[in-house]
Amino acid sequence: FFNGVRHPSIGKFDEQGKFHLLHKFTYEQFKEKL
Repeated sequence: FFNGVRHPSIGKFDEQGKFHLLHKFTYEQFKEKL
């Protein structure tokens, strides 16, 4: 989840609840995908 929206392609949470990105991208690239 990101800002309350589910984005499985961005990353995942481990068992401790820590978020891991599956792909590295800049914030600008992320905004383009919104």
